[in-house]
This record gives sequence, C-alpha cells and structure tokens, in this order.
Amino acid sequence: MRKNIDSLTSAEWDDVVAGLNDMKSSGAYDAFTRRHMDAMMQLTRLPGETNTQRNVAHRGPAFLPWHRKSLLEFEAALGVSLPYWNWETNGTNWRNAGIWSQVGGNGQGSAITAGPFADWTSIIYDNGSYVPRDGIIRNWNSGGSINRVSVFLRTYDVAPWSENVSTSQSFRQRLESAHNNVHNLVGGDMASGTSPNDPVFWFNHCNVERIFWRWQARNGYSNFAPGSGGPTGHNRNDIMQRLNTAVTINSVLDARRLGVTYDTLG
Repeated sequence: MRKNIDSLTSAEWDDVVAGLNDMKSSGAYDAFTRRHMDAMMQLTRLPGETNTQRNVAHRGPAFLPWHRKSLLEFEAALGVSLPYWNWETNGTNWRNAGIWSQVGGNGQGSAITAGPFADWTSIIYDNGSYVPRDGIIRNWNSGGSINRVSVFLRTYDVAPWSENVSTSQSFRQRLESAHNNVHNLVGGDMASGTSPNDPVFWFNHCNVERIFWRWQARNGYSNFAPGSGGPTGHNRNDIMQRLNTAVTINSVLDARRLGVTYDTLG
C-alpha cells in the first residue's frame, strides 16, 4: 500500500526513513542514483534523428513503464512501501506543502540543513566518473505552479515518440512534462540526471505512478504505443534497459497484477 506522505503515521514515516538510511549506508541507494544517470546518458535515437534527447527511460514511451519497474525494484531493496507526494493538490502553494517538514526544506542553492537526510553525501557525475559531494542541494523556483494532470486523453503516445510531441496528443508526454515541472521547481539535485540523490525523487515518482494508475483505470491496460517500429527499448515487447532485471515493457503494463495498491487514486 502506497500512501500519501501527509497521511503517514509517525511510525510509518520512521520506517521509511530507516529504510532509506540503511540503503544509503550500504551503498544500495547510490547504485540506484548511478543507474538513473546511466539511463539518461544512453540515448535511443532513430536513424537520422538529431533533435531529441530520448533515452532508455525518459522522453519516450518507456518513461512510465521504466519508472514503474524501477520503483518496484527500489521498494524491494527498501523493505517498506514508498509514500507519494500528492503535488496535484498544491498549486502555487507547493512551497508550503507538508512534505517539507518531513524531508527538510529549501537549501536556496546550498545543501539542506534540516530533516532526516541532511547529513547525506550525494554522488555527482563529473566527466565520466561519480564523485562524492556533501549534502542534498535544493534550490526552489521562486514561481511556478503544480497542478492536477488530466487523464481525459485515451492516446498513450504518438510519433515521433519523443519530447517533441504535444501534450494534447500524448498522455505520456503530458504526465512526463508535469513530472519535469516538479523536478525543475524543486531544483538543485532534483534538476540533474543524478536527481535520486534527493529522496524527494522517489516521492515524486510514486505520485507519477499513481496518476498513471488512474489513467489506466479509466482508459484501459492494453493501449500502450508503439507496438513496434519505434525507438529501441520503447516498443511494447522490447526489454527495458538499465534495470536490475531484464523485463519487457509489456510485462509491467497491467498495474492490477503488480501487487501494489494506493490509498486513493483520486
């Protein structure tokens, strides 16, 4: 059961924090951060394409199934269910959301100094290597709004299967764009390829996944596109890259079979 982070009991939140700190201490957490960055650097361009940064996990149809599987693998290592940050309810007031009292607030471009992760060491990609850096950096945008994502669009995705399609035509692009907005508004580490350095990454993606569930509950579980002919790693029966297990997109499309529930999809 994945619950709203605002609804967790103190004991439930303590379990999440303990699990995250255990993963950080063992090195397992940083392995997920490296994997995310590695995925972003593995481009999946079609022959002749030059105007896309589509990679194995972003800016294309695999975005939602890849992160769905990544969440499941992360939770298996964590040992408890992740909560979600329901940013759809925050609007322009997102800086005052309850999550910040739990994870520490804004660092104003510097490392955060409050919350249970303030003493973490991040890993940063630098010229082909991962190097340590003290703290988690947040640098909140001074404006911006985080709003509800409409699921009244049945089409999952359309050609050219990239960030260059319209949010009015592609639900995947609509939801990925909303997700990008959250990353950029929080800023700092969240605005980089090593964004999992900040645990807010996982709470954001749990909400993205929750919205994907809501869309599937309304529009069905069999309308993923493309079935074939798209970029490598983004077709229904392609194996997704940079995950711990070799699974196809198709194997994770039916959310009802994944053994996960939410306290609400609304």
